[in-house]
Amino acid sequence: MRIALAMAFGSAFAAAQAPDNAVWATNFSSGAGIRSISKIDPIGEVLTSASIAGFTPFGFGIDPTGNIWLGSNGTTVGRFDTTGTVTASFPVGSFPQSVAIDAAGFVWVANRTTNSVMRLDPNGNQVTTVNLPAGTTPIGIVVDGLSQVWVSGFHASTSTAHTLTVLDLGGNVLNTFTYNSAAAGFGFSFPTADTNGNIWVANQAQLALLQVDQLGNVVTTTPITQGLPRGCAVDAFGNAWVATQGTAGRCFKVDPAGVITATFVPPATSFTTVSIDGNGDPWVFGFSAGKAIKLWQVDGTPLVEVAIPSGGSAWGGDSTGYHLARVILPGADFDNDGFLNGNEVAAGTNPFLAASRPDRPQMIQSGIPTQGSTLELSMRLRSDANLGYLVGLSLGNGPTVLPDARVLPLSLPVELYALGALDGNGDARTSLAIPAAPPLSGLTVFMAYVTLDPTASLGVKTISNELAITVR
Repeated sequence: MRIALAMAFGSAFAAAQAPDNAVWATNFSSGAGIRSISKIDPIGEVLTSASIAGFTPFGFGIDPTGNIWLGSNGTTVGRFDTTGTVTASFPVGSFPQSVAIDAAGFVWVANRTTNSVMRLDPNGNQVTTVNLPAGTTPIGIVVDGLSQVWVSGFHASTSTAHTLTVLDLGGNVLNTFTYNSAAAGFGFSFPTADTNGNIWVANQAQLALLQVDQLGNVVTTTPITQGLPRGCAVDAFGNAWVATQGTAGRCFKVDPAGVITATFVPPATSFTTVSIDGNGDPWVFGFSAGKAIKLWQVDGTPLVEVAIPSGGSAWGGDSTGYHLARVILPGADFDNDGFLNGNEVAAGTNPFLAASRPDRPQMIQSGIPTQGSTLELSMRLRSDANLGYLVGLSLGNGPTVLPDARVLPLSLPVELYALGALDGNGDARTSLAIPAAPPLSGLTVFMAYVTLDPTASLGVKTISNELAITVR
């Protein structure tokens, strides 16, 4: 059913405007008067930080046409274009902290103070209102791959019973699951969904990350003992990344069995949310720290740290469109490269970037190429796991036709820059140090890689597209 629905909507969005390979963060601080959103390139460059007068932004949603939807702490949700410019605001309930997008582009809103959920059409018209029991305090909301809407109840600090409410797309309550904690405290935070239909959500009173199946059964419980567990996101392998808030803030990578396999420990940073970018790498957003940090999907190594306006951060939701591409519309082709979103995610390539394809991947850059900087460069191609690779560097992008008529996207001469082997999941990483030399300003170099297979023509299995790097 999930695949059929995704395929049905896939052709409708194949050639239309779509999410544009950006990472978004909200910035708010009542004391400092900061109310803005930042658009970040996955390399780690802030493209814009747009101020929003009279609107305090909270949770994100990105619709199939690329619009950004934001919750707030007032009584409206906002719709923004890809430049961060507000195009409209729409009245909803009180404190609409979180939003979620379904396959048809309808917007689901969790109104925290008025204990309700609203469904808006893509034009912002109210279609459905669902009143929840008093005291639910809905804080987070997500649409799963079965077109069901999960609403997480935050409840009160004195609560020992916390709820997850499941709705269909008509707004009918299908189930309300109750989970008891030994100690009183606030309940669930911001949920996400994986492609198996399971829901991942942190429970604050339990100090744990829960994985819940469609029947409400707890599949795994992962204790989180450092910081207060908040937002989470699921990567292509089904690993959940959860952010923790407080002076002991961390970001944990949790495998599908509920086991913590990696921990990112930043210096004195409190986190609230994780989003996965189009390349599959997680980003964590600092609370009152003015930073967003990109981590390597493999082991949580920090790849780049981005300064954003000091204040709050993305409070739940899908701030990249990755959940939309992987779970909601895997049968669409957002970048019009001939490969469906779901196939690109499974291959390790980027569903928002036409230059990154399963048959012609592209190196993943982390860092701004300024003089004296060091860039992190990743390779990710699941089909070529455990194969050797060669990285070439050139001053031109060719093309150079090989003896078997395939094309290398580099000009001769090509310098052999790096060699090694992809790991068992098809990942590898190298770096590029740029000298602090003023004459290099404006120089563009091109990098590409090939994977090695002795049974393939010329011993080369896959040739990547080139990555252009211009020194600033």
